[in-house]
Amino acid sequence: MPSMNSILTGDDDNGDVPCPSGQGYNKVDINPDNNMELPALFWDTMPTDADEHPDMIAMNALSEDETPEERADNFKTQGNNKLKQGLKVDNKVLLREAITFYGKGIALRCSDMKINSQLFSNRSHVQGLLCNWGKSLDDALIAQKADASNIKSYFRGAKAAMKLKRWERSLHQCEEGKKLDPEAPEWDKLLKECAVEKAKDDEKERKLKAGQEAQLAPARALVEAISREGVKMTGPQITLPDRSRPFLGEAGELHWPVVLMYPGGGMQQDVVQDFCMDECFADHLDVMFADDAPPLEFDTRKEYSRQRVEVYYLSYAGKVLNNDQLLQAMQGRWPEDFTDSGPTRFGEKASKWKRVEEALTLGEVMQRPDYVCPGLPVFFVVAADTVYRKRFLDWGNK
Repeated sequence: MPSMNSILTGDDDNGDVPCPSGQGYNKVDINPDNNMELPALFWDTMPTDADEHPDMIAMNALSEDETPEERADNFKTQGNNKLKQGLKVDNKVLLREAITFYGKGIALRCSDMKINSQLFSNRSHVQGLLCNWGKSLDDALIAQKADASNIKSYFRGAKAAMKLKRWERSLHQCEEGKKLDPEAPEWDKLLKECAVEKAKDDEKERKLKAGQEAQLAPARALVEAISREGVKMTGPQITLPDRSRPFLGEAGELHWPVVLMYPGGGMQQDVVQDFCMDECFADHLDVMFADDAPPLEFDTRKEYSRQRVEVYYLSYAGKVLNNDQLLQAMQGRWPEDFTDSGPTRFGEKASKWKRVEEALTLGEVMQRPDYVCPGLPVFFVVAADTVYRKRFLDWGNK
């Protein structure tokens, strides 16, 4: 059985492959032509006219007579040499060439499952050196299927899974590897490292969720209040620059910015910044249209007096949001998976103008079965006994 030191250091044919630490590597300039003095099997890179070299000619001739198993083992050896050289000179190009050789051996699909397992396991090791942790884990798992006794593949699989934060998979790999060599202390070290990293990740996730929940808390409180009041809302059709959502008072009561639109004035608007649910319309209209209040800019005929103004809303303004969508709307986001064409003129829930009784509170109006709030409460103000009022009502109630 291979030692844990060999597991940590990398080679599956019991060769001595140093474990990369980022230190102690000798920086070597690789000159392809210098390889000509070495046997072809140990070339770092392919020199010029490599095919004419006697060693290459001999190797190519021999390969034609080799079995798939021999060829696969040869590719493994070439990959191991590239791996050793790549680690020695800290060269990622050579590591990628090692992967290529292992891949060529794998592609042969030879009948020797131990060689196949070693090829996958060695490639897993190099993929890990290049921080390709997903590929490293995949190769380690395939290596185990080919040869369940390949202890190195479990170590490499555990390491890759831990880097991917797949904690359960990493722990399982450690446990399976430990069954093959129960006395090796390195498994306990890796299990401890995995447990520590998982605890750190869990704590990070907990803090992240706590932060997200803290950010959601105001929106959740609004959703609870809106649901408690029996108010239905659709996708936001109108927002204001300074306030696009309701807010809660000290006692938890709902306050709304209310938009008053004037169709006769080209849809000019007023905004009541703070309209509590238990305040009636008459109280606000008394202030807005008092005798000493400034006239509306477009009302040159002085038609919008307190005695003549009428307030309307559009019934069934849109499709009602569910609680999850409402929560997103209260965060200032467009609700996910929500499509709505707005008011419709046909069917049981066709939109029509409905006059507001001034003695009613905002809450009493918004709780009506046909009232659906389009983001913010919007009401339309017209003046009685005017040509435009008749045109406005005819358009909305056709």
